[in-house]
Amino acid sequence: MDHRAIWMGRHCAAVTVSRGLALLSLVWVLALPLAADMRATAPERNAWALTVSRGVYALGHFVCHQRRERSFSWAQVPWPVCARCTGIYVGVAVGLAAAMSARQWRRSVARRSLTPAQVRAALAIAALPIAVSLTWEWTTGQTPSHLVRAATGLVAGVIVALLIDAFLHEASEPSAFGPVRA
Repeated sequence: MDHRAIWMGRHCAAVTVSRGLALLSLVWVLALPLAADMRATAPERNAWALTVSRGVYALGHFVCHQRRERSFSWAQVPWPVCARCTGIYVGVAVGLAAAMSARQWRRSVARRSLTPAQVRAALAIAALPIAVSLTWEWTTGQTPSHLVRAATGLVAGVIVALLIDAFLHEASEPSAFGPVRA
């Protein structure tokens, strides 16, 4: 099998995985307020809505502390994850969507691989707003608003999504297989 065929296969796989992650993150972001709405408005006779809602809350329990006072709420029902986690998930969805829409631009610009130092710097930038927010909270005893907590998570989510997309597509570049032989 020649390198071009390998590249096409890996490139298609990278695009598929990237699109799948974008779709999954969008579904999860939409499920968060819907689960709270189903829990708040679904009468007990609507077993399907309550089952879906319980499933979303159970998944949220694996990734979040689910503290009521730190979560957005709908009809006085807290969302399945806290405001910061909500921001992270919205950021991932936004970041992956931005990466997909920028694909054409990326093709026209010579791409470079990210160095480990660049990845560490990007992750530090992603974590910085969260660290500042936590430091403020722990030193003053004041809890930032839900919107501030969500915004700190949004930054982290966007940056991590862009890194994931970059890694997926970097692995599919022809240079990952060595020189192409004619």
